[in-house]
Amino acid sequence: MSVAGGIAFGLAMLASALLIRALLPVLIRRAILDQPNERSSHATPTPRGGGIAVTLVAVAGLLFEAVRWPGGFTALLPVMAAVVLLAGVSWLDDLKGLPALPRLAAQVIAAAICIWTLTPHSVFMGLLPPVLDAVIAGIGLIWFINLFNFMDGIDGIAGVEGVSLGTGISLVLVFVSASGLQFDQLAVFPVVLAGAFAGFLVFNWHPATVFLGDVGSIPTGYLFGVMLLGMAGSGYWAAALILPAYYLADATITLARRLF
Repeated sequence: MSVAGGIAFGLAMLASALLIRALLPVLIRRAILDQPNERSSHATPTPRGGGIAVTLVAVAGLLFEAVRWPGGFTALLPVMAAVVLLAGVSWLDDLKGLPALPRLAAQVIAAAICIWTLTPHSVFMGLLPPVLDAVIAGIGLIWFINLFNFMDGIDGIAGVEGVSLGTGISLVLVFVSASGLQFDQLAVFPVVLAGAFAGFLVFNWHPATVFLGDVGSIPTGYLFGVMLLGMAGSGYWAAALILPAYYLADATITLARRLF
């Protein structure tokens, strides 16, 4: 697994970095820029949309997983459809801005797809009625997606978050039995996602030359959320809570203080 994981990480990192290198001139020419605000670490408009590369590598990783084990396409096709939906809506939002309703509707549909694919697993381990379990898990996933998106726009933070979450999830899946699948089959995709974020981090480290944009942060936040919910539903609540805890706390406390 270590050799396969290292190769997957390296290929994903290289693909992501090369794609972002090719995208940067296009983003600059079309003035697809992230404008600095009070929480930004950049003072001048910076290209956003580098997440196109990360999302493409993530989808490629899902396709790779789908062909590796029996029933892969059946299990992963709904998730891939949700990722494509979120990426499309988010790209439109990056280009010209969309009202909150269509963005929220896309996230609700994607969350429903996630909960459906987790069936018959209970995220809260049977402690709640099935309907309440599904509703709370769906709301939590939407909250996570938006917190992940909230972290973009600060130099390095989304890239580090993606690398650490992907690596951490993969390590957990190697050392514990999260489902009936073999560890090697389970652990490759989060490594690919971590590698894709490492390639992005090359350009996102301070001073950042590109940001994810919604097209990157929303779909990848969704993918991380799906994996974390899957871990929780398999009984590994501690890992599912600890891995994103720093970033969840940072964004949630910041938003709560602003609301206060």
